[in-house]
Amino acid sequence: MSLLLYTEMENNSKNGGNKFISQGRLGEIVNERDVKDQLDKYDKKKSKKKSKKVWKLLQILGPSPPPKADNLKDATKICGDPSFKRIMAILVLIDRPTKIRSFLEHQVSDDKLPFDREDANDNECFNGWSRLTTSRFLECQGAVIPFFFRQIDKTNRKPIRITQHILPFLSFNKYRHSGGSSEIYRVNIHAEQHNFQNSPDGGRFIVKQLRGDSRRDIFKREFAVLRRFSNNAHPHIGSLLVAYEWNDSYHFIFPEARSTLAEFWKSPDIFPLTEEGDVLLWMVEQCRGLAAGLCQLHRHETESGKSLLEPESGLRPQNSRMHGRMKLIYGWHGDIKPENILWFPGSGTNMGTLKIADFGIAQFSTNLQSSRESLGFSPTYSAPEFSSSTSSLTNALCDVWALGCVYLEALAWAIGGCKLHGHLIRIKKVPDPAWFSLSSDEILVTDAFFISPHNTHGEKETPCVKPSVTESCGMTSIVATLAEKS
Repeated sequence: MSLLLYTEMENNSKNGGNKFISQGRLGEIVNERDVKDQLDKYDKKKSKKKSKKVWKLLQILGPSPPPKADNLKDATKICGDPSFKRIMAILVLIDRPTKIRSFLEHQVSDDKLPFDREDANDNECFNGWSRLTTSRFLECQGAVIPFFFRQIDKTNRKPIRITQHILPFLSFNKYRHSGGSSEIYRVNIHAEQHNFQNSPDGGRFIVKQLRGDSRRDIFKREFAVLRRFSNNAHPHIGSLLVAYEWNDSYHFIFPEARSTLAEFWKSPDIFPLTEEGDVLLWMVEQCRGLAAGLCQLHRHETESGKSLLEPESGLRPQNSRMHGRMKLIYGWHGDIKPENILWFPGSGTNMGTLKIADFGIAQFSTNLQSSRESLGFSPTYSAPEFSSSTSSLTNALCDVWALGCVYLEALAWAIGGCKLHGHLIRIKKVPDPAWFSLSSDEILVTDAFFISPHNTHGEKETPCVKPSVTESCGMTSIVATLAEKS
């Protein structure tokens, strides 16, 4: 039995995962027949160490020797209800299987796990144990009680705090594209240790681990947003599976996407052979879906709204508009870009679905406008209002501008593939008078979709869309230019 338990632990960890035994496999290994054999084996080994002369002397001078244990009866109880299988597995791993009788006697079953040092000191089951044996028991118990992830639903809508459990990861590998305030990992979760619906083949998922001094506040804010869109609440918004705290770090688990939209556009053979019209139609449908998902974020109906607003701000949604019994509050993503849009492939002729992701700086408010400091943005997809120090910012409109920029790139890709998309990226890289390098005394080149011109007196004028971008909106000149270069 010990060999089977250790082999299972090694198999689960061979790809960089943790050493643990899944629920189903433990039930197969710790069965009534093998438990009886294990107890018989150790009883026999123990009896050989006793001298027959000593037993005879005890029979004459002292009490009678203890009656022979009924190992079949014990094995039946260990594998019954309540179960003692996990405790038995721990004792087998530390080579102390016969100590299970103390747990049976005091009716301390698996549902009491895990124990800490204080529990062990106060529990009669551990009486007479050496400190070393107790420590080995406490260390091994995590292997037989791997954590079971339960998907967020109406009855389970809070982050989980994991302490003494081992995480049921078969693999845990850093993803090459990690965010600025987070680390992204590709993980494989044992199929018996989660109840995630429609999980991918092989149990592959994405774990986002927050980092930085403000990670706890970011975790609270992002979870408040993500839980509203869990369980596939919208087909074009990434769905959170679960959030958890472990070892003073904060994590989210999501379904694994095949790629980001930025990676998608760079892959020349991302689809099997399809008609060009099918690809264009698919991209248009996805753009419409992304707009619908963003609209649901911009105008969100809620019964309370308390959890979506900053806990420290003291805001309450009393100033928001009322729709019957529901209250309308205003949200914004704050960082719409191809890197934050994920592609989930479909099956057969279905080319898949694009979903908005990464709500790390998303916020909700009772106001349509906010200060510039409350918004995050990527310079490439930032709105013209960011170049002005006086204009007010309308959160939703900044998201809409960024999404419009993504649309233009999507159209270029759908019409001309990687070449046309790459050409659009190149032609919008022009010097912008608003960006000046003090070190080189030169105007810097930017890849934003707008430019901030200056008049002859060097005064800043109203930002406008770059002429190359305006020209590209019809796509005719781009196609012609690309044809000349081909």
